Amino acid sequence: MTRSRAIALISAAAVAALLPLGTGHASTPQTQSVTVPTSAGVTVTKTWTGTIPHGVNQASRCDGTTPEDSHQIDLTVPTGVYSKVTAQFTFTIKWTPSTASEKTSDEILTVSGPQGQVGSSDGSTTTEQVGATNLPAAKGSTVGKYVVRACGNLNVVDQPYTGTLVIKTKGTGSTPGCPISVSSFGHDLAAAQKALASVTSSCRTIVFTSGSYVFNDKFLIGVTSVNVTGEPGAVIQPAAGTTIRGGLLQIAADGVTISGLTIAGSPRMGIEGNRATNFTISGNVIRNSSNLGIHLLRSRTGTVSNNTIYDNSSNGIDLHGSTYVVIKNNKVYHNGASRAVVPNEGNGIIAYCSQHIDILSNTIYNNSQGQPGVRDAIRLSDNAQQNGELPTRYVTVDGNLAYDNQTQGTQNYAVRIGGPSNTGSGADLNYITVTNNTGYGNLSAGIFTGGLAPGATFTQSNNDLKGR
Repeated sequence: MTRSRAIALISAAAVAALLPLGTGHASTPQTQSVTVPTSAGVTVTKTWTGTIPHGVNQASRCDGTTPEDSHQIDLTVPTGVYSKVTAQFTFTIKWTPSTASEKTSDEILTVSGPQGQVGSSDGSTTTEQVGATNLPAAKGSTVGKYVVRACGNLNVVDQPYTGTLVIKTKGTGSTPGCPISVSSFGHDLAAAQKALASVTSSCRTIVFTSGSYVFNDKFLIGVTSVNVTGEPGAVIQPAAGTTIRGGLLQIAADGVTISGLTIAGSPRMGIEGNRATNFTISGNVIRNSSNLGIHLLRSRTGTVSNNTIYDNSSNGIDLHGSTYVVIKNNKVYHNGASRAVVPNEGNGIIAYCSQHIDILSNTIYNNSQGQPGVRDAIRLSDNAQQNGELPTRYVTVDGNLAYDNQTQGTQNYAVRIGGPSNTGSGADLNYITVTNNTGYGNLSAGIFTGGLAPGATFTQSNNDLKGR
């Protein structure tokens, strides 16, 4: 389920302080045994029920430090079976929220086995899934113990659920169909790379089916004209301890489309286009990145549309040195963190040293978290052309809704033209149009225009941008 750092204006830490700890539960039944089929085309299903205790876990994985429900699978792996078949394992929990708000019945699924954690899922629906391929037995044995843990990211009451394990086998010589399913290779970075390497002239789409995919490095998309898409419930997240530069998904080729994915907890950025061209980023959920949600660095000719971007530690959508980009119909909220970590900012959308940018019909609210009154819903700025950077020019901001409805507001201006390097003598923004925008509850009313060049062409009309 979707997780926000602000729940009914009370932090998760505060909620945790209000809740007595639940107790650990065991599922019904507690343990089941299953054997990997030795023939292709076989499906085996195991089902159990349980109750997830009330409690709070902000780590996005169940590790025994908070109350949880658990189920044990004793998996028999016949000797040599994986030379005959490829076995796809899908662990799932489903529930109907016990509370009036889904945000207070927010669950996590974690699976561990003989070699440690298989995967963890803290996604955006009332279903969590962890997938894997060819799970092993314990070393020196034909049996492996797998523990399926369910715990509450935020549970204010106990939450009943249903769990399933589905094992499907196929022949080891099976070839991917079209679209090419990442899960046919596994649920890790190597699987995504294999799927990408399988793209042909007649099939240029790879799909992440529902489930959790754990990456230990960035997924570099360097194939031209490829579609990288996700089915509902497909979540990409980093392995514990992963460090990267750039995005967990990084566009490095012409004509790439990324759509339908949830990208959660990137140790740097969610999606980055680095000198990308003719790109589309649409319909994704990008949350809880340690820095930016979407970053477009010196990228040209693309569209960022219909994404939901929240709880990232810096800006939601960040353009730097990019040209001819349309940013449309995105929902961008609750981004930012303390400046004690220097990269952190917290603007909803920022166009920096960029030209020919259209920012249209976005909903942007409650940003500048951790830096009240410092960051804005929409900011246009540059660095006064230092180090050969572009001056920001030819930007249209039209039809956006920008507001702050928090008791203690944080978001400053709905639209700010000018940043720290380009006010006063450094003011040089030009050819800016701001029309048909609505805002309320922001700490500052109207449009900040201190970054416009003397005599700049600036068009504004039909804006209703109220403060507090």
